[in-house]
Amino acid sequence: MKDVNAIAKKALDYKEKGLSEKEIADELHLSPETVTWLLTRGVKGGEPPKDVKIGWRSIGVYGNRIGFMAAAMSDIALEEMEKRQMDADGVIGVGINGIPLAALISEELGKELIISATARVARSRRTTHPRKGRRC
Repeated sequence: MKDVNAIAKKALDYKEKGLSEKEIADELHLSPETVTWLLTRGVKGGEPPKDVKIGWRSIGVYGNRIGFMAAAMSDIALEEMEKRQMDADGVIGVGINGIPLAALISEELGKELIISATARVARSRRTTHPRKGRRC
């Protein structure tokens, strides 16, 4: 791992040569935000830029985001199937979160949708028969 001060010095050298922050970012293979941090606070200290965490909750609460993910994953699936000269029979959605995504991917690919519930979900869906008192 490279020393942050050494990278900050390189960024400052590029800046003195007249490169823009975008050009410095390209040269050092860093994000423009990281270059800004290096130029303004990197040598002196300060908090580095924070990474952005994207979890399922960020995606799964909006249908359009699920659609964007499905489109990207469908594109990747098509590319991989073409590379490997293979085809898929269906798309499987595993668990409650995987089903909406799989449904959109299966629609995009024109493939059968297969749903797999996890054991926990399957157990929670068992109900007691109203008259016989047995679990169904």
